[in-house]
Amino acid sequence: MDCKESTYERIHIITKKDIRNIEKAFGLRGNERHEDDATSVGLWVEEMRQSDNNPVLLYKAQGVNDSTLCKDDFVLALQTPFQAYMLMTFGNDKVVCIDSTHGTNALTTVIVVDELGEGYPVAWCLSNRTDTVLLTHFFQSVKERSRVIAPQYIMTDDAEQLYNAWISAFGGTPHKLLCTWHVDHAWRGHLLSIKDQKLSQTIYHNLRVLLEETDKEKFEELLKQTQAQLKSSTKTLSFSDYFTTYYVARKSQWAACYRKGAQLNTNMYVEAFHRLLKHVYMKGKCNKRVDKCIHMLVKLERDKAFERLRKLEKGKISSRLTVIHKRHLASQKLSPLLLLLLLALYSDQH
Repeated sequence: MDCKESTYERIHIITKKDIRNIEKAFGLRGNERHEDDATSVGLWVEEMRQSDNNPVLLYKAQGVNDSTLCKDDFVLALQTPFQAYMLMTFGNDKVVCIDSTHGTNALTTVIVVDELGEGYPVAWCLSNRTDTVLLTHFFQSVKERSRVIAPQYIMTDDAEQLYNAWISAFGGTPHKLLCTWHVDHAWRGHLLSIKDQKLSQTIYHNLRVLLEETDKEKFEELLKQTQAQLKSSTKTLSFSDYFTTYYVARKSQWAACYRKGAQLNTNMYVEAFHRLLKHVYMKGKCNKRVDKCIHMLVKLERDKAFERLRKLEKGKISSRLTVIHKRHLASQKLSPLLLLLLLALYSDQH
């Protein structure tokens, strides 16, 4: 078509900025109730408190006086009724995983492992800090809705406040487990103090063997050998002091031989949740608004509940069954002559 004869209107050259301006002018921001983030969150909380399935456990806006928290504190704890059911069902006598991400407002996530072997988020807390006092308030609000929860294991990162706050709220003496991923990450970071790269790699390999050893007697022997190796060279004395101070006395929290009953050795469920939230629901973008984060959390939990229902109804195909299915399809493509040859070889061996 000749460009001179073509006609177009303003709508044909619309841009993303134009769409955002239209959204702003007509109040079509979806999860944003107000331009001001704090006001938007407050409006959402009031709306939820009027609903039958209120997910708000605890809310304190920044700048509001409170007898138990600081005036500048911000706390928003969330748990849907279905999340409370999941916590009561899979939290007792089992493992509860807890982790926090850090930013302008930290997100603390509580996860349980269901009968399908998958992690399910059962509570969240958005807050400006993650110390023992504030986290205790969060866990107490969870306890009020979920009643008595007595897990056998609590798995966290290396932060003591997560475990201490849980004990303060729920009581009991669950076995504390350190997340293997966090332990490995800490070791690799401190191994940078060893300037000899080959020596550093050797020590890291020995530490991983130590970490994954499931026999207690073998573990204790390997631990003695590792400590002796670290003390034998001036290049490794700094790491030796670090390892002895922070990990030798707490071996029952990170060694595989002390956590057989937990049936897991990593906080991969929490890590997987954070990756899902950041890279799938937030599309890898940095989010500075709390109301958008709330919207993503609620949407994620709804999708997880639907996914769980679908797997319970249709059945979950494990990775082992997937491999067997692939091998079955591959065998169907084999020629009859080759199948007879394989059968003959099998008969000779047995």
